[in-house]
Amino acid sequence: MKRVRIALVVLVVSMAFLGAQGVKGKSVILVQDVSPSIAPYFPTIQKVLARALIEKRLEVGDYFTLIAFSGKPSIEDGAQIQYSRDVEARKSIWSKIRPEGAGTDIGLALQTALTTTVELRNHGYSNFDPLVIFVTDGDHEPLSGSPFFGKNVENIFADPFIGDKSLYRGWYFVGIGKNLIDIKRIAELTGRSSEFLSIDDPSELEKALDDFIMRIPEPNAREAGAITPLDFSVGGRKLEGKRRVSIPLGVSIPSAMKLVSSYRQTDSVVELKSLSMTFQSADKTAVVDLAPAFEKGRIDVPRSKAISTTASLHPSNLGLLHGPGTLKLELELSDDYIDHTYAEAYEVSFLTPSEAFWNSWGFLILAGFVVVVGFAAFMFLKGFLPVSIVLEVPGSTTKYRSVKLGVGDKAEVGTKPNARFRLEGNFEPIVLTIRRSGKSSWEVVPRAATQVAATEGLKPYRLGSGIKLMDGDGNERSVRFISKSGK
Repeated sequence: MKRVRIALVVLVVSMAFLGAQGVKGKSVILVQDVSPSIAPYFPTIQKVLARALIEKRLEVGDYFTLIAFSGKPSIEDGAQIQYSRDVEARKSIWSKIRPEGAGTDIGLALQTALTTTVELRNHGYSNFDPLVIFVTDGDHEPLSGSPFFGKNVENIFADPFIGDKSLYRGWYFVGIGKNLIDIKRIAELTGRSSEFLSIDDPSELEKALDDFIMRIPEPNAREAGAITPLDFSVGGRKLEGKRRVSIPLGVSIPSAMKLVSSYRQTDSVVELKSLSMTFQSADKTAVVDLAPAFEKGRIDVPRSKAISTTASLHPSNLGLLHGPGTLKLELELSDDYIDHTYAEAYEVSFLTPSEAFWNSWGFLILAGFVVVVGFAAFMFLKGFLPVSIVLEVPGSTTKYRSVKLGVGDKAEVGTKPNARFRLEGNFEPIVLTIRRSGKSSWEVVPRAATQVAATEGLKPYRLGSGIKLMDGDGNERSVRFISKSGK
């Protein structure tokens, strides 16, 4: 296993160097069983795959990987095809491979090949599905030190990584020999039964393998798209970049974001690999790790859809998490096993529960208080506004104009030409005066005592009450003052 890790490191370094040299095409991976039992067939396998796979399928820009396995897998070759001579170099390395070792660890071989495809995706070989040829002549027989020792195929595929069918697009399986059970079952579990070749008769090996490789179509182009994290929120408040957002404090603070797919034809599987959030106070005296506990495992994101995912924040020092500052977020996610990193910074202000309450509701409470006080003041002051009153004489058809009286104002009633309320008939020039003595209080002052028949109810006077008058001819007449609204 140590040898595999070293080989993977070499593979990654070579991809980083060679991948930058030209256009990146497809990845081609040959996973070849080299256990001793395959020795009788190996020369034929080498001849066919050198011609049909390496010579005819590799093009400039492709990346070729050779994984040989028996009891342990080994990456024997890994290089980008930059020139035609690179194809010959791959054939040369392939021609030197010989059966060796003991055991047939198909579990480790699968794991190594899948890890290689993921590494290649993350180094630019993601425009096409890979082309993977897996050749074996035996069933799964690992050595005692293998992590897959004692496990059957079903157990192997219980591993979420190995059991992910989406990783096997572009895979083709070849089983050489009779009564092979495991490789056939693997083809079924990976959804590649139609891409499985079983060769029972060794005499048919060369023709059958050559025809099988030649019929493999060119790898499918992968749809361009991305999964983008958007709409980050903390404490129920959406973060908005430079615009400062107030966030209520708590021992555990909820956080959420949306994973938005721009793929139109492909459903995606996303895994949040890491999420860090730190708060730095505005005066730069405090830095607090918010220790987000985010959603683990695979998250299915349908094409052209957005999925919400949550995390709870557990600040390392709640006492320092207060006031204005900058919230820095770093997220690493894997979209179909391709890693992406996002970094954002948001202006925030963490508030205590009471501060958050007043920050959220203070304006409304103040506004409500102002409205109530204002309405009360209006209603109080409204009582001091001028009131329109009218002199009404029951039985008379004369329409008297209304007169507005403020607090302290008065109006004379009589036959005087400039009296505000003029009486008709044989009355004195000024018979009485009505005065508004308060907000809602009135009084009537007789001015011609002989013509005011009754003085009860004049001080104070209630609007609408009758006042008995007597003219110079001894005739009684009743009048009253009413507000213009009739009240």
